[in-house]
Amino acid sequence: MVVTVRPDRVSGSELSSAAAIAGLKHPLGAGVIAKDERIACVLTGHTLKDPNVTVDYHKERQGPFSNPPIEVPNDFQEIVKRIR
Repeated sequence: MVVTVRPDRVSGSELSSAAAIAGLKHPLGAGVIAKDERIACVLTGHTLKDPNVTVDYHKERQGPFSNPPIEVPNDFQEIVKRIR
């Protein structure tokens, strides 16, 4: 089996989604899927669905598009002050 990763099309796959690729091991070994067949695995999980990854990206300025949050005390008047 040859696994091709296309960095231009895949980034940040969640481990649970990548299990689709790992799941090919047994059918390939049992001959259910021939080694020369083409198989497509659709990975729907993405790390951006994880709120901690997204928050950390912005909070820690991890990339060129990060937008750090403005932290405000948990007080309605303080929040209104910052908005204005």
